[in-house]
Amino acid sequence: MQKPNYPTKETHRYLLVLREEWEECVKGASIAGVAVLAAILAAPALAEIGGQGTNIPPPAPHLPSWFTWGIIICAFFYILASVSSVWRKSKRRVFDVTLALKYTDIFFKDIKDDRIAATRALIKFHKEHASWETFDDAPLVDPVLDVLDDIGFLLQGHQISDWVCYQYFSFWVQLYYEASRDYVAWWRKKDDSVYEHIEPLYDDMMVIMKHKCNKHLSELTYSPANLLKALEDEIKGED
Repeated sequence: MQKPNYPTKETHRYLLVLREEWEECVKGASIAGVAVLAAILAAPALAEIGGQGTNIPPPAPHLPSWFTWGIIICAFFYILASVSSVWRKSKRRVFDVTLALKYTDIFFKDIKDDRIAATRALIKFHKEHASWETFDDAPLVDPVLDVLDDIGFLLQGHQISDWVCYQYFSFWVQLYYEASRDYVAWWRKKDDSVYEHIEPLYDDMMVIMKHKCNKHLSELTYSPANLLKALEDEIKGED
């Protein structure tokens, strides 16, 4: 299997899962530590018992017996298994598409008519208007931005990974954000709590795109002509 060409954040994701699973990790480490400590403390007594009735002198009390080393080895593998479990969880998080599939249905089925209306409104704006304040069809864009803002919220809350977002939504995040960037900025001047997750979502998608395409960001963003064409192609694709 070819390794995905995405920016590497393996350590970050591992630490994120480790932070969420810290109780289990502490519990596992405590159990292993207590077992090792008990084995070390019990070693002298076990060595003395093992030497009774034989001509073999018991090992020195300060040396761990075979039982102690057995406990230490078991504790080591227990900790190794715990670390491996956290690592597998971090991998599952990266490729978990549950929420992506849900929002794909929302974006392409549930709000399909709203998305088409929003696209037509954006085409009309970029052809005929210069100000969002005087554009009567501006509210038609809101349903699309609402969904993208929700996806950005999930990304920032670590409920969905940037890789999954890129795989499922990067094209539309770029298209609709760049087409409505000034509208989002206009809204946020009035209320900075509105659409606060869209720009970070867009930035994350462009970081991955820049990494995958090995191009400067200015080469990846739409020119006005290409933006209008992409919007028109989006309408054609729905006809």
